[in-house]
Amino acid sequence: MSEQVIRGETFFSNVSDRVVIQASSSQKVVFDEAFGKNLILNGFPLAIYADNVEVVGTVTIHAFSPSDVPQPKLDPGPAGDRGGDSRRSGANGSHGDPGGTGGMGGRGQVGTLGKGASEIVLGIKNLTGEGNLIIHNVGQTGGTGGPGGRGGDGGRGGDGKERVCPTFLGPGGNSPGNGGAGGTGGTGGTGGPGGAGGPGGSIIYSDSLVSAVNIGRLVFNLAGAAGGKGGAGGPVGSPGLGGGFGPGAICGGGGSNGPDGIPGQVGADGSDGVTNSVGKAICFGANFK
Repeated sequence: MSEQVIRGETFFSNVSDRVVIQASSSQKVVFDEAFGKNLILNGFPLAIYADNVEVVGTVTIHAFSPSDVPQPKLDPGPAGDRGGDSRRSGANGSHGDPGGTGGMGGRGQVGTLGKGASEIVLGIKNLTGEGNLIIHNVGQTGGTGGPGGRGGDGGRGGDGKERVCPTFLGPGGNSPGNGGAGGTGGTGGTGGPGGAGGPGGSIIYSDSLVSAVNIGRLVFNLAGAAGGKGGAGGPVGSPGLGGGFGPGAICGGGGSNGPDGIPGQVGADGSDGVTNSVGKAICFGANFK
C-alpha cells in the first residue's frame, strides 16, 4: 500500500490563523518548490506533526512576507514658531535690526514597532528527499518614521531710521538708514526614527532532525527584523521680509530694504529602528508531540 501524499503548500494559502499539518504513519507530507517556493505564515504559529516529510528543491517558510510592513507615519512633526519681528531702529541714520530666526520644526513620529514572529513546532521523525527546508522565522520589519515639521518663518527686519540733515548743509548731509535684514527661515524638523524590527520567533524541533540541521538541509533563521527607515526631514521656513528704509528725508535718499533671510537647512532622516532579539531553537525528543 503506497503512502498517501499531503501537499504541504496548500496549508499556506491566505493564512489567517495557526497552521497545523498533521499526518498519520501511512501519510507523507511533501513540500515541492514547483508548487510553492516561498510559503508565508503572516505572523501566525505553525506546527507540523508527521513521521515523514519530503522536500523537493528548496522551500522557504517565512513568518512574514518582505512586503508586510506597518503603515508609515504620515503626519509631520509640529511646525516651528515664527521668528520675532525687529523693532524700528532707534538712532538717526542707523540700520534696522535683523528679524528673528524661525524656530526649528518638531521631530517626526517614531515608526510603528514590527510584530514578533511566532512559535514553530516541527514534530517530524524523518526528513526525506534531496531538497532543503529553510525556516525563516524572522520578525516583521519596523515601520517608517514620520516626516519632520516645517521650520518657522523668519521675522521681519526692523525699519531703518533716516538721519535728517539740516537744510543749510544741502543734500550731501543726509545719512539714510537701511532696513534690517529679514530673519532666517527656521530649520526643518528631523524625521522620526524608524520603528524597531520585530523579534525573531522560536522553533521547537525533534532530535531526529539534528542531522538534517547539521548538514544544512534544514536551516533556521531566527533573527530580529530590521528597523524601519527614518522619516524625511521637514521643509524649511520662509525667510523673513527685509525691514523698510528710513522715512522721507529732507536731504538724501532713503535706505533700501534689508536682504531676504537665509533659508534653513532640511532636517536629517531619522535613524533606523533597533533590531529586536533573536529567537531560540530548542531540540526535544522525537516523541515530544
